[in-house]
Amino acid sequence: MPIHATFVINTPPQAQPQTPHLLSVGPSTEALLRLEHSITQANNSAAPDALLNEYLDLVLTCAASAGERHLPALQESWLTRLYMTLRQAALNPQACPHWRQSCFDYLYQAFFVLKHLYTGVPSQRRKLRGLTHEFSTLSRLFTG
Repeated sequence: MPIHATFVINTPPQAQPQTPHLLSVGPSTEALLRLEHSITQANNSAAPDALLNEYLDLVLTCAASAGERHLPALQESWLTRLYMTLRQAALNPQACPHWRQSCFDYLYQAFFVLKHLYTGVPSQRRKLRGLTHEFSTLSRLFTG
């Protein structure tokens, strides 16, 4: 399955559209795509924690940079990308159970950060409810 480096940014109609640049917030596009491919394609690495930590650090750095530049939509986009990538890997039936569990364990960190982001904004209540419901369902799946 090909990985696309596409971002959806919701901007008000009167605002100029923002074009996110991967290089402007730190990582190279190739490094990010390489990590995402390794994670989602069930590359059951001998060191899953090292791979997942590298990916988590990279994306959280990008999200923090977007937040510091007052680009909340871009920040949310980075965090959603992190959550979706880890969720996809955790639910991959071709991956070994240990890899899937590791991805789910790291998914909690993405969930926690997104939850914190949505909690501070009353207009994001629907997203927060959906995210919480989905993560609760996933938790039951992985904890038995």
